[in-house]
Formats: sequence, structure tokens, C-alpha cells
Amino acid sequence: CSGEILLKTLEEHFQNGFRSNSPIETRRFRRFIMEDYCEEIMLSDEELDKLILSFGTLFEGKVYIVQADAKEKIKRVIDSAIKEGIEICFYSAFYEQNEDWLFPGSIISEEMLKNLLMSLYPQFAYKKNYLAFEVRNGNELARIGCEVLRVWGADVLLSYEQLSKRLPYIPVDKIKYVLAQSRD
Repeated sequence: CSGEILLKTLEEHFQNGFRSNSPIETRRFRRFIMEDYCEEIMLSDEELDKLILSFGTLFEGKVYIVQADAKEKIKRVIDSAIKEGIEICFYSAFYEQNEDWLFPGSIISEEMLKNLLMSLYPQFAYKKNYLAFEVRNGNELARIGCEVLRVWGADVLLSYEQLSKRLPYIPVDKIKYVLAQSRD
């Protein structure tokens, strides 16, 4: 049984993930291969599980096949954000802004997004709720404060909504908190 057949089976029949180390899931997988391709898998359950794991991303006990175009789109969006000068990105805000293509691409949660970002960009500083593109000192609020000042520009007055549009990857409640604390 070729790797291409295994991958196609995962993509077609296990969009919600393949439960690793599950005899029931393994039997289902073998049955789909037989039904779709009239082929029998000669590997042991353990060997098959390892092979399936090599094709995808393990998250909370399930193997997901993250679509290649979703990974490429993440790279395009993040690279574009970096070029614009963004220094901090909250996983929740990024996921919320892009859920319409992340979820169908098999990136099913913020935590999974974080794990994927860590593999795509190992050079960044990863915190519990956000990633920082620049490795420098400063806590979360100080970084958000710098971002607010960066996008404020020469404007005299900006609303929360205007700032939120300029800082799409920072939750609006974080922006409000920083503004309430800031003397700038």
C-alpha cells in the first residue's frame, strides 16, 4: 500500500483526526483502504500507527493532516505581518481573524496553531498566549504598549475600533487595558 493511498485515506475519511493508538480507528482505517483501493495493509497496528503519525500532526491524541495550502497561507500572512512591523501576535486573535480557512485546513484550535507556528518559525519567542517576532525584554503589556504607539502615528485621537483594525492580532480587551494604564 503506497504512502499516497494512506494519505488520501486520511484526508478523505479522517478530516476530524485519526485517534492514535486506537484499535477501533485502526480497523476503520484498514477497512477504508480495502473498500476504496482493494488493498490490504500488511503492517502491524503499531507500525501502521507510526506511519500514520509520520503523515500528520499529533494533537490531543489525534493525528491531523494539515493541508499544505493552509501552512503556506499561514507563512504568507505571518511574513506579511512581519514586513508591516508587527512585533506581537496573539494566537486567539490570529485564529479568530483567519478561522474561515484555518479550520477547513485542519487547524482546529489556537493551541494547534501555536504548535504549527512553533514548527514553521522556531526562531520566534513563544509565550502562553502570544508569539513575539522580536526577541527582546518586556512583558506582554509593555509589548502591546509599543505596538499601540507604533500604529498610532501622528493621529491625535483614535477609537478602540480603529486601533483594533490597525492591530488585528491583539485582542481589543488587551488594547483597552494598555490604554487605560498608559501615560503616553
